[in-house]
Amino acid sequence: MEQRVAKLVGPRTRLVTLSTFHSLGLLILKAERESLGMRGGFTIYDQADQLGLVRELLRQISIEDRRFDAKAILFRLSLAKNGFLSPEQYEERVRSAPREDEYDLIAAQLYPRYEQALANFTRSTSTISSRGPSACSTTTTMSARAGIAATAT
Repeated sequence: MEQRVAKLVGPRTRLVTLSTFHSLGLLILKAERESLGMRGGFTIYDQADQLGLVRELLRQISIEDRRFDAKAILFRLSLAKNGFLSPEQYEERVRSAPREDEYDLIAAQLYPRYEQALANFTRSTSTISSRGPSACSTTTTMSARAGIAATAT
């Protein structure tokens, strides 16, 4: 990437920050973690980690995880988080909908557990890993439409 840009703009390339979208997001999170309320650090969850957590939470509430599409539930959680909805606000929205959707009801039930599980995991580790796009999740309710799940410690 740097070579292609260097061909286009010449020696001024060294004045430019070049990175992929996700690596730039990680760089910004690292640089601005304190201003985002992430005093001790953060953990980034990739989509596989998030799906595994949703499946585990389905098992914990005694729902056969193969009955529901975990990706569809995670999608609903992501929409709620990107809409800055707390678990309580999301549940209220789901319950007041003109017709009930089984997936929305399950997502509303899992949302507070999902947030708590992410917060609990973050307290026990300081790992940073990113293998791809995912939904945003933080204990400070930061929304990153970049598709990164990050939880503050």
